[in-house]
Amino acid sequence: MGPVSPRKRLPPGIRHRGAVYTYTWRDQTGRQYSRKAGDTVAQAEAFKRGIDDQLALGSFQRESTTTFATYATAWIEIAPLKEQTRYRYRSILRSQLLPVFGKLPLVKIHPHLVRGWVAEQVAGPLAASSVRQHIAVLRSVLRAAQIDGHIETLPLLGVKMPRAYSRRPVVLTLEEAFAMIEAAPAEWRCAIATALFTGLRLGELLGLSRDDIDLPGRRITVRHNLTEVNSRTPRLQREEPKSRAGLRDVPIVEALAAMLEQHLEDLGPTEGDAVFVSPVGTWMSKSNFYRDAWKPTRAAVGHPHLHFHDIRHTAASLLLAHSGASLAELKFVLGHSQIAHTVDLYGHLVPGRLEGLRSAFDAAVTSAQHKDSTEPRPGPEAGALRLVT
Repeated sequence: MGPVSPRKRLPPGIRHRGAVYTYTWRDQTGRQYSRKAGDTVAQAEAFKRGIDDQLALGSFQRESTTTFATYATAWIEIAPLKEQTRYRYRSILRSQLLPVFGKLPLVKIHPHLVRGWVAEQVAGPLAASSVRQHIAVLRSVLRAAQIDGHIETLPLLGVKMPRAYSRRPVVLTLEEAFAMIEAAPAEWRCAIATALFTGLRLGELLGLSRDDIDLPGRRITVRHNLTEVNSRTPRLQREEPKSRAGLRDVPIVEALAAMLEQHLEDLGPTEGDAVFVSPVGTWMSKSNFYRDAWKPTRAAVGHPHLHFHDIRHTAASLLLAHSGASLAELKFVLGHSQIAHTVDLYGHLVPGRLEGLRSAFDAAVTSAQHKDSTEPRPGPEAGALRLVT
């Protein structure tokens, strides 16, 4: 339906202005509003009915004037985030989001603005993983603003996350794992061996205390993750894992148990009974571990670009190859929240997986083929279904 004839009266409050229609009304306090109601009379009348219904029910709320900067800077301080995550979000807000959206009222952040910003981010020098983090922070802020009633819908329509291509991990053999342990600095051999044979994340490894190691029971109980909050005064803090799956027991092989027993005997008093510590007996930061333990170790074995997380992949592959563990068991040992993540990462490492699938499928097909060629086909009089060719 297009513009109406001048002789037709429009509903009260609706005006024809240029190519659009507007609706003007007053709320319970007498404050006047005027908004675009639609491109046609029908759209304007539907808009008017929605506003009038809200006024009649007393549910009409004036449009929020809160800016993105005001809301986001307040939200970041009360959001249920770990301190390291809060610090990272503050940095993203300050450097990426506030310069673009800070002065805008939340209700003025429209989808086309967000899509334009995302396009600029993708076309820039940043890695796809960084852009994904920036979008995630923006989404978190706007979703909270929606819950608090500042906006009605999320202005993220048509926004697609850029695809991040993960690096293919390097996996060591059992012989290479022992060679790495021997090449590590003497004071860090036990830590490197623990990582190789348990698959603990670095924060979990550095967060271990004596109470977490049960040598008679041959297991390590993962209860904490050591994180470093990079504020003006960097500090270490021991936190629970991000998910319930992170709280778990991990088996200890005999070779590692012997190394841990000797390490604990030689270890003096430490901060919080920490197991792997700095030279002065305090909790060891990740950055110092990389400098003192990891970089010298990987250089000594001729892998100067090896990532520490490759050790976690190595532990998973060794467990699958030499223990007969299922992917469900591996999920528990590694502390994954979803089995799909374990399958995506390590499904291809299951020994004989493809050959096993081929053999089982081949046996079924051969059996069906043999049965089909030896048994007589039932005739139509037996009530059998017939294949139509």
